[in-house]
Amino acid sequence: MTRAQGPDGPSTRFGGATAADRLPPALDGTALSGEALRVAVQCQLDSAHIARVRDLPAQLDQFIWLISHWGEPLAYYGAGDPGAHVAHSGVHRVRFDPEAAARRELHALDGPLAAHSAQSLREPRPPYFAMLMVHQGWQDGCPGENGESVLVEWRRAFEALAHRHADRFAGWMETLMGEVPFPDGSAKALVYRLPDPASEYDLGVRLKYELLDHWRTIPTNQARRAEEALTALLAAAATVEHEVQLSSGECVIVDNNRWGHGRRSVRGIRSGAHGPEINPRELWSVTLG
Repeated sequence: MTRAQGPDGPSTRFGGATAADRLPPALDGTALSGEALRVAVQCQLDSAHIARVRDLPAQLDQFIWLISHWGEPLAYYGAGDPGAHVAHSGVHRVRFDPEAAARRELHALDGPLAAHSAQSLREPRPPYFAMLMVHQGWQDGCPGENGESVLVEWRRAFEALAHRHADRFAGWMETLMGEVPFPDGSAKALVYRLPDPASEYDLGVRLKYELLDHWRTIPTNQARRAEEALTALLAAAATVEHEVQLSSGECVIVDNNRWGHGRRSVRGIRSGAHGPEINPRELWSVTLG
């Protein structure tokens, strides 16, 4: 990957993406507000299916006002989820917590999170996903240890997969667009056609976190075929992914059908002058339905 420093501040790493594939510049949340900000975000979503805004205040009411133009915030994993914001069940607080991490609660872990879709099991598919970096936390570690966000445009991943494996592409797509087993016991397509595709590779994806691990527990030929196909897709996705170091106040909104999101590792605890210190990094994430 190469590193680029944009005029809007936060650094971005690009995989095999060309300049034309780069993320749109972050809109200035101090210069734009109200309807002007909504219109600017909509323009980015219309053209790139992703929008970025910087310098937003970490105020729940303003965040909800902005993102609610693209859907209703959906409760995260049901009522009573330990990661839910006390003031709004649709806002998930992603921050390291030693006790919750020991219980393997996803919102509190310090390890990497592979690219996935928001609420992959929900029907109908939630159209958008939003996140706001409330506190960027420690960003002085080695690359890959600062909680860098990972964003994958699935259309580019499918293009890369077809280019890299022209002889296997059709078979893998048949597998992923057929019914595959999900952890809740259902069987559904991982990849599906969209009503407004821009190209043959512009397809929707519902990728549940750790789905590959689930398939590895199933001793069937179908699970092996699905595992092989998804492994190949994720390898192709890694060549076109965007790695973004979000700063405090930066918001990202993505088309949940067309983009996957993930994260590099976070250092949860470090030694301080007065004992162990916990990383103050906190991100709010919201699925919009």
